[in-house]
Amino acid sequence: MPSEWGNPLLDRLAHRLAYFLDARAFARASGGALPRRGPRTGRLLVLALAALVVTLPPVLLLLGLYLIVAGAPIFGPFLVLLAVAGRPRFVRKLPVGVWEVPREAAPTLFAALERVAAAAGAPMPDVVAVEAGVNAWTMRIGRRRVLCLGLPLWAALPAQQRAGLIGHELGHFVNQDVRDGRLVSTALNTLATIIDALGGALLRVFGPLAFVILLPLYLPYTALLVAARRDGQRAEYLADQIAAEAAGTAAVAALVEFLLVTSGLAAALKALHGRPASPADWRTAGQAARRGRDLDQLRQRSLRVEASLRATHPPAGRRAHMVGARGDHPPAVTMSEPEAQRIDAELAPWFDRLRAADAAYA
Repeated sequence: MPSEWGNPLLDRLAHRLAYFLDARAFARASGGALPRRGPRTGRLLVLALAALVVTLPPVLLLLGLYLIVAGAPIFGPFLVLLAVAGRPRFVRKLPVGVWEVPREAAPTLFAALERVAAAAGAPMPDVVAVEAGVNAWTMRIGRRRVLCLGLPLWAALPAQQRAGLIGHELGHFVNQDVRDGRLVSTALNTLATIIDALGGALLRVFGPLAFVILLPLYLPYTALLVAARRDGQRAEYLADQIAAEAAGTAAVAALVEFLLVTSGLAAALKALHGRPASPADWRTAGQAARRGRDLDQLRQRSLRVEASLRATHPPAGRRAHMVGARGDHPPAVTMSEPEAQRIDAELAPWFDRLRAADAAYA
């Protein structure tokens, strides 16, 4: 189990709590229909905690300035620097390494997005982008909805599973996840930034006692993670359900199971083709990563390995079980292999960028 909190005891306690909350969220979501919005009381609690957290940088700044005036030459500037490090950051542009794909450059991709969006009852993204990660995600930049597809994951998937991937991500535009709100995301980022900034230095100076010093930060951070977790897991299970209704249960179940082996995707690619790689190379690497793996064992292992308070998704094993347990939906949208190949051809300039980036770091 990797260290997430800088202290073995704290890591074990957080892991056990995460496992318990995962199991409870899974049982709750298995009990009936998944609502588009979580319970109001829980959402209000998360928002109240987040509102308190975002006041922390201004409080640290004022306290630091007071100590400077009072003649504390070490602690005053330190608190000011900490306040600056933990200040709210509002995203105004795409992150570094994320490349926007204009509609005119990828008409087949955008046509597929429109079909899946219609089937999912979700709005179209305002910005479509790609990156080098083995993942996919959505975010908001101001009022613009952003969908980002990781090129390796996209290329490794068969056509219909790509439709499922789109369906899951577009589901985030309608699943009312409290974590996506600016207030909650800002609060989580503020505490994570301050803890990460302090943790390493304190660990080197005080060793295991560092977590005691950081406890006043760990407690509100953990409280916010736990409070937001119930709604976040509901939202992720709902996004999987939306994807299954759009692309079919079989495709989404296979997609979620593939997430169990994505950690071996890069190694499979290197063994088969080396780097750089074409979309076809990523596809064969994906097939190799799946081959011979005991999926039942991987599902069970994921329940423990992927249990983390900082995890953004339920463990893949729980997701796979949930998709299969919520009924067998035929695909409302189909994506053919020729269509997937046309999309890959449209994305060729960005695959070239990916290869160039890989070559630069080889």
